[in-house]
Amino acid sequence: MTLETASAGFKNQGQFLAALHVSQNLNIPFADLKAAMVGTPVAGTTTGGTTTGGTTTGTATGGTTIGGTTTGTTTGGTTTTASSSNPMSLGQAIKKLRPTADTTAATTQAQTQAATDVAGATSSTVPTTTTKKPAHR
Repeated sequence: MTLETASAGFKNQGQFLAALHVSQNLNIPFADLKAAMVGTPVAGTTTGGTTTGGTTTGTATGGTTIGGTTTGTTTGGTTTTASSSNPMSLGQAIKKLRPTADTTAATTQAQTQAATDVAGATSSTVPTTTTKKPAHR
């Protein structure tokens, strides 16, 4: 994934960087976190079964599809995704993807890390040179 692709859909650089930090800090796949935050579907992951005859998008559990559409047949497993039709805040996305995580602490930590990243990127040190004017004679 390119930087441009990864950052597409976020409201600003700080939100994107905070999502990156949460992904790393809580070991949440970035694509899942991004999908929840910007409201776009990602391809599902099938565990314990096989998907035949098509592509599965959304969440299929026990034959019920939530948040997407299923084309084809899923046999013997659960298909999960982090798709969302409505964008979520960082905290809401964390709660959805890691229900046992301390959402407030994780959000605060990631936002602090993102602010540090932005501050470091905007306050670069540029050497200055001084030119002396020639003395008038």
